[in-house]
Amino acid sequence: MNKYFSSRWIYGIGFILMWIFTSWTYGDVFSHIAAENYFSFERLPMDFVLRRDGGEVFWVGRFLLLGFQNQWFGGFLLALILTVAAWLSDIPFRHNLGRAGIGFLPSLTALGYMVYRGFNLYVRHEVSVFLIISVGLLLLAAAFAFLFSRLCRNRDFTIVRTFPTAAVFALCGYGALTYFALTHREDVRLTCRMQNQLDKEDWEGMIETARSAQRPTRSMAALHALGLLRSNRLLQELFEIPYDFPELDLEDIGGTNEFPLFLADCNLHAGLVNAAYRTSMENTVLIGPRVSQFKRMAVCAILNGEKKLAKRYLNLIEKMPFEQKFIEKYAPMLEDASLIEQDPTLKSIKELAPLEEKFEQNYPPPAFLGYNSRMLVGSNASLITSIATCLYSKDLDNLLSRAHELRKKTTLPHSVLQALAIAYMKNPNILEMFPEITQTMVFNELQAFMGEAVPYLEQQFGTAAEKKEESQEDMRETLKENWMGSYMYYYYCGNLSAPQHQSADHAVN
Repeated sequence: MNKYFSSRWIYGIGFILMWIFTSWTYGDVFSHIAAENYFSFERLPMDFVLRRDGGEVFWVGRFLLLGFQNQWFGGFLLALILTVAAWLSDIPFRHNLGRAGIGFLPSLTALGYMVYRGFNLYVRHEVSVFLIISVGLLLLAAAFAFLFSRLCRNRDFTIVRTFPTAAVFALCGYGALTYFALTHREDVRLTCRMQNQLDKEDWEGMIETARSAQRPTRSMAALHALGLLRSNRLLQELFEIPYDFPELDLEDIGGTNEFPLFLADCNLHAGLVNAAYRTSMENTVLIGPRVSQFKRMAVCAILNGEKKLAKRYLNLIEKMPFEQKFIEKYAPMLEDASLIEQDPTLKSIKELAPLEEKFEQNYPPPAFLGYNSRMLVGSNASLITSIATCLYSKDLDNLLSRAHELRKKTTLPHSVLQALAIAYMKNPNILEMFPEITQTMVFNELQAFMGEAVPYLEQQFGTAAEKKEESQEDMRETLKENWMGSYMYYYYCGNLSAPQHQSADHAVN
């Protein structure tokens, strides 16, 4: 029997726990990074990587990242690398059961660094870094094990069977890491999960994921709205999540905002194909080619009928392993445009195409919000997105004409009626245009809400900024249980932080 048999269970259990973490706990993040990755065996498409210092190392990292095309296999691969590194690092200690397992500490430290980096692990950064770190740790552990074996090859070790203190210590570290990933990195995990669901067009999954967040970010809110739009529930359920955005700690590489996480996709699904293409191209120039950007630009070219441009991107995508499914879906559309109409997503994007002949610069940024808040002529589909934008930006003045137009086609959704009731408080003359404000339960709901909100609103009036923020937070938490999901709650309690963009008339956060 192998004299180290008593410590084998430590590495077996350690591998299983590592696999759970890399595939389930943080697997959504690693698999999304893989979905961003671009790799080809041909040198020319990979020149942007190979010409950098250490380009061959990044090439290898991107190759290994292909394993995360399957989340569980990729997690298995990463867990195996980290566990073998731990096993090799443990060579001096394996004879003593009390010290066996201490080699997991460097592996846990590497994982901890990946989790600590948050969005900075891949947003505006090289996507293969986390695998390069893992392989680098494995090589260091192998070198250490080799040197130790050479230096101590004639030395006999006495087997010491005692309480596995080091293994328990490593287990506590694993528990702390899991807790940190599940709580302090919820925004990263859920945003990546929603982006993975977007790739699969899992609209219901995107909605459920956003609503499971304790404090959704701007990215989650944008992707939540996108899922609702594709599910035809945008006006009915837009405010079912809290709009109290945390500020993400992003490193300043061409900006610190989180727009790279959602702007291009939101532009595309808002029907702004040219804006989506421009945003994807800017991202490509800023952070280097990524297959997600190539795919979006290929779709934009297909929608615009630019066959040569679309073929160029499809050829780049075809050079990457495991992307045949995308090619099989979109390449036939170049020869048969009727296939675009048969695709529900592409068809709905075309229905939202702008009818106004204006430049993107004529609208305040970001494009998908600025266009929908300022457009004067649009399709029936864009009327919905325009009203949603007015509600989101609290632009009740522009809401009136749009709501009046929508009422000609269908019954006004409850959120719109609640917004009109708020507008009525400021301008009673609109009752002539919308008599249903006082003829439904909406006005009673507004009065009940204001009865609870007025003490806080009076407290905030004319007070210092710090005390005003405290009062806003108290009001948000107190009213959340009864009024979360209503437009009144959003209008007075949601999206109160400083806007990322300020137009001449309205702030857009």
